[in-house]
Amino acid sequence: MKQVFRARRATPAQQGLTLIGQMMVLLVAGALGAVALSSWLDVQVRERATEAYNQLEAIKPAAEKLGREQRGQPWPASLAMATLGEAPAGSHFVPGSWQASAQDRLLTVSVQLQDTGRHLDGQRLLLKGWLEEDGDVRWVCASDVDPRWHKQLPAPCQYKPSRSPEPKSE
Repeated sequence: MKQVFRARRATPAQQGLTLIGQMMVLLVAGALGAVALSSWLDVQVRERATEAYNQLEAIKPAAEKLGREQRGQPWPASLAMATLGEAPAGSHFVPGSWQASAQDRLLTVSVQLQDTGRHLDGQRLLLKGWLEEDGDVRWVCASDVDPRWHKQLPAPCQYKPSRSPEPKSE
């Protein structure tokens, strides 16, 4: 005796997703999309800020050369951007916003950011150089960005603006 197995057909209630199931799938997909978009925007902002920081670092060689020439003496009080050479042209800097100032052994070069996005537009990026006794220059990046948004800055700049390097021990 042979038994014939028949394929059991699904009833209409068992076919496909229900309306509630479809809504849940759309809800989960929307939440994942929102998180992914936010992360992608943060990466874009950090990339632009890092590009601006790299252009800001272009003045380091001229400042270090001047520091060696000073042979441990304080920075010249008349130090300006013209002393350090031409400010790099950057698409993420407000034109004409470059400033350099020197006080004793501290050199501060600052620039105002633009077109970086979100919370960094209009904020200042600072590169501070401490002139050591031997003529070496120790650099620290800082900013006037609200600490809540420091994660959008390049890694070397993700510190509080008041941070300064420890003096060399002898």
